[in-house]
Amino acid sequence: MDIFFQKLDNTLSTIEKEKIRECPDVGCLIVLVQSNMREKFSDAYEAAASHIDQFFIDSLKIDSVYDRQRFMLLAYQKKITGKKLDLVEIKSEIAQFDKLQDSIYAEEDWAVIRTQIDTAKLNFDRFQTNDTLFLELPLRTKGTKKVAAYFNGYNKNNFTDTLFVKAILIKKTKEKTEQSNHTYYEYFFSVKILIASNTNINLVDNLYRSDSIITIPLNAYGRFIKK
Repeated sequence: MDIFFQKLDNTLSTIEKEKIRECPDVGCLIVLVQSNMREKFSDAYEAAASHIDQFFIDSLKIDSVYDRQRFMLLAYQKKITGKKLDLVEIKSEIAQFDKLQDSIYAEEDWAVIRTQIDTAKLNFDRFQTNDTLFLELPLRTKGTKKVAAYFNGYNKNNFTDTLFVKAILIKKTKEKTEQSNHTYYEYFFSVKILIASNTNINLVDNLYRSDSIITIPLNAYGRFIKK
């Protein structure tokens, strides 16, 4: 694990580490990494995979690569926040989170979720690498800064401001996901920002400035993307 910790620690910025510290659960950590730190995390995990994968399979009975990655991310958060690194406790914490998520999914109308997935797939299929696209990201105030968010995961009434982004698509990916007896795809766009505009752009997080590369989780974005 030390190889992973060191590799990730050396590549993350102070701001990125602080965002990881602030996440309340492993779900938040996954969204954070998928949105802004995907390549850094993947590089760190791949550097350590040959050392840790067999340990996870043999000792902790964690067969899924996705579950092993979640485990390592939560372990890293505990490390940089000075918490005890108890492997059994981390596995249990993830299991409890999944149980809660399954309960939430069971209570929600699957038809609504299906619509969100269909919208994500439609956006995914409409755009190809090097296409120009236009995004609208809700903004919320965090301290003295404005932080961009996505549409589906937040109460729309909490947002009265929007960041308008013109970007170019540099990569598109999808990952198969299983949740509460449903199997579906999570879709992602990695884009390079050409122009980001807002009435108070100087207050917006630097991650969303011109020439920055960000990853948009389309299932969370939840709206039709304009060309």
